[in-house]
Amino acid sequence: MDSKKLILVVDDQQDILDVIEPTLSSQGYETYCTVDPDEALRYVETHEVALLLTDVIMPGMSGLELAKQASARNPQVKILVMTGYSHTEVNRPVLHKPFRLADLVLHIRIALDEAQERWTQ
Repeated sequence: MDSKKLILVVDDQQDILDVIEPTLSSQGYETYCTVDPDEALRYVETHEVALLLTDVIMPGMSGLELAKQASARNPQVKILVMTGYSHTEVNRPVLHKPFRLADLVLHIRIALDEAQERWTQ
């Protein structure tokens, strides 16, 4: 497995994951999808995740908190957040739902190519 291409996707809506996973797989990315932020954190600790793609608003733990904790556990992981709420304020690039699958792939490529700042939000 090419660890530079491992993407962890977290969203509380399984139907979103069911669309994202095959799209990213068809682009050559290895993906792991979960609806559980705690499971995602355990995964970050045991795998070389290149990118965390997470929804912002989720029950139990927000995507912003998940990003912060994932970054603390693995400072190399890059973060891309997505949201269906237009009023969500994030000082990082955001993928707004609904999105075209081509836009998803483009945002992933950009996030993987950009220099990573430490996620402190």
